[in-house]
Amino acid sequence: MDPIVDDGQSREHFWLRVIRNYNNFYGNLRERTLNQVISWWQKINVGVQKFKDHYKQVVDLKKNGYKKSDVMIHAYVIWKEDEGNNFALKHAWWLLKDQPKWLEQCTWIYS
Repeated sequence: MDPIVDDGQSREHFWLRVIRNYNNFYGNLRERTLNQVISWWQKINVGVQKFKDHYKQVVDLKKNGYKKSDVMIHAYVIWKEDEGNNFALKHAWWLLKDQPKWLEQCTWIYS
């Protein structure tokens, strides 16, 4: 999300910046290695992408009078039915859903 660096950097340089920033601001959490951060991002990315599909499914089927909160509740229910547990990446969903990369993939959500 850095408008100066943007996507003109190598993968290696990008991840080195991520790990440096994470370890500078990790607070009470323990410092992480590059592989740990990449692994965790992959889990977040897969989970949020999967939730986006559940959300889209509810949007496509939504009934008249549905509010955004109704859509979220039903998306959570579908997640629990499919995954067998509660959606634990709500914080990541709320951070990522409005980012340009995700908006390009999710234009149907807001239409």
